[in-house]
Amino acid sequence: MESFLFELSINFIESFLMIDFISRFNGFKFTGLKRNMLYALSVLILFVNVTISNYLETFVEIPSYIALLVMVLYCIFALNGKVTVKILSCVLFTVLLIVVNSLSVIGFGLIYGVDVETMVTTFGIYRVACLLTSKIALFYISRIILKLKIRQYENAPVSSWILITIIPVLTIFIMVVITESAISISDPRTTFYLILSIIGLIIMNILFYYLFIKTGKEFEIITENELLKQNINLQRNHSFETKKLYKEIQTMRHDMKNHLIGIKSFLEDDNLNKGLTYINGIIQDIEKTKKLVFTKNDMFNAIVNNKFSEANAKEIKTSYFINYEIDQKIEDNDISILFGNLLSNAIEACEKAVGEKEISLMVDKKRDYIFIEVKNTIEKSVLTENPDLITTKMDKIHHGLGVKSIKNVVQKYEGIINYTEQGNVFVSSVLLLENSTKNSKMYPNSTKRPQLVD
Repeated sequence: MESFLFELSINFIESFLMIDFISRFNGFKFTGLKRNMLYALSVLILFVNVTISNYLETFVEIPSYIALLVMVLYCIFALNGKVTVKILSCVLFTVLLIVVNSLSVIGFGLIYGVDVETMVTTFGIYRVACLLTSKIALFYISRIILKLKIRQYENAPVSSWILITIIPVLTIFIMVVITESAISISDPRTTFYLILSIIGLIIMNILFYYLFIKTGKEFEIITENELLKQNINLQRNHSFETKKLYKEIQTMRHDMKNHLIGIKSFLEDDNLNKGLTYINGIIQDIEKTKKLVFTKNDMFNAIVNNKFSEANAKEIKTSYFINYEIDQKIEDNDISILFGNLLSNAIEACEKAVGEKEISLMVDKKRDYIFIEVKNTIEKSVLTENPDLITTKMDKIHHGLGVKSIKNVVQKYEGIINYTEQGNVFVSSVLLLENSTKNSKMYPNSTKRPQLVD
């Protein structure tokens, strides 16, 4: 009876891990009761399949094929994403399950000198330890794959990743020692305490994994707070520049009357040379305050003109092609974040380059999407050495947030961003849905997602 209940528990854990992995990998299509019912039904079908297969004499591959079919059908009807990705996630977990189970059986067989058939068919301390070890390993490996996929804890310290790897390895090692002790000591009471120790190890691993998740979420909150601070500072700077620009214009208008009086006096005295010199001086002053971009959106003008002025001061050539009026299609806050960070990154990259440096900006319309492209000179390939554009600065929490800020805005407007290189030119291409719902939640697997084209 005890062996039967233990086997049922292991079968349920394995079935649960299957459905839980592919659900987290792809994301749920439904919410509420419908999602929970499909989830529970799939776990139940897999549980029945693996349980029945233990008592039927059939080809060992058939239950695996049935389990794979159940997972694929569940993905198609209950989860988001492309069909190919769904099938890939099912195959990935199936392969992972087979590899972990096989390595566990072979490993325990080599450690204790027990043949594989005995390990698989005979219930005993060997099989108990082997099954528990395989499920712990399967749980941790699958969770690490999920974390790497969604990159949710990319700012978590290296020490956390080291611990999340070492803890299960040490747990398995301790379980091997405990199992060896349980076998060598025939005292039932000692064996009972050893079994309690194994249960305690499992509980410890569950608690540690919970703490790891909590730590990851705390780092995510810290990152979001830093993003908010950075965006506030960015908007404050742009607001200051805008006020400075308007003050310059007001001063120029105030002085214009005096300038005209001066020019008039030179003309009345037939002193053309002094008049021309005076006019040239005025033109030079105007050039210093000339802003290159004028659209219907004041925030866009302030951001772009401010960044272009900064670039020109650093001897970086600037050019633009504005064939679309953003107007009110994008919120001012998002314009500040998106264009501010794109152009700041371009300026920073140009500063590292040698020779002629240039930044170009394009804003255009492509079907139902706003197309934004920023090109800048680079010294050497960026994507080859740093394809994820992770900051190279030591303080990764307070630096390197620009790329994430851009990504957040792009997601908000249900768009995509693509980074490419054309020789010594780095290209940032963005598509934003023109009539977006401006919902911060994105549906990344929607069939309506745009594709960047040249």
